[in-house]
Amino acid sequence: MIGSELSKRNKKRYWRVKDRQEESLEDHLDLRDFINLEVLYCQNNKLTSLDLSQNQKLEMVDAHGNWISANLDTFSHLTNLGTLILSSTTTAALKQEEFLDARLGLARGARDREVGKWVSLLDEDESGCYCNDFSGSLEALKNCQNLVSLSVKNQENIAGELKDLPASLEVFNCEGTVFQQELEPFENNFKFYRLTQEVRDLNLENKQLRKENQELKEKLKLAQGKLEENQQLEAKIEILPVEKNSKLK
Repeated sequence: MIGSELSKRNKKRYWRVKDRQEESLEDHLDLRDFINLEVLYCQNNKLTSLDLSQNQKLEMVDAHGNWISANLDTFSHLTNLGTLILSSTTTAALKQEEFLDARLGLARGARDREVGKWVSLLDEDESGCYCNDFSGSLEALKNCQNLVSLSVKNQENIAGELKDLPASLEVFNCEGTVFQQELEPFENNFKFYRLTQEVRDLNLENKQLRKENQELKEKLKLAQGKLEENQQLEAKIEILPVEKNSKLK
């Protein structure tokens, strides 16, 4: 039981949950009482959900290799977060496909040497999904301004745009997601991508400034032309009374 394992809840800053090879932690993990928790290792268990709503001090969360199905909003309030690992070794869709193949293999009377593999796979989980399934938009992490490293490997239901990620991010593992193809031209190096984007933005800004400068020059030229016209008109008005007086004489 978590309460007996962590008797001094308000002083606990570091917690590592045993992996599934020893004693698995299953279902919902509620850490609201551990308000001073800074580091959480709960990888390779059978967790299905997390409650980190009161864990404002968290700096690192490693939850890879679970069965968690949740939105990225789960972490949106963790402004001190520096590392977030949500990855899986495969996608939920591929795992489901393996599971169906396992049932088909047994149904067809798979060879003896293969039966062990199929039974083992079926025993893992009735749903066939032995991996996380996070969803939502990357924009949910925009307030995590200290986030340096993020891994969403094989989280195919996460959407959004790379520009939505906090400026502090340096490492982004997005293998098996829609973002992988976008990073391929940059050798899957997020830092290189971010630098390239900054250079591009500066070039666009410089181009816009040049355009605005040219427009200002044209407006100034037009204003100067109107000023000259006004000066010429004023000069004519001043000459008129002189001509009238000369005619009267």
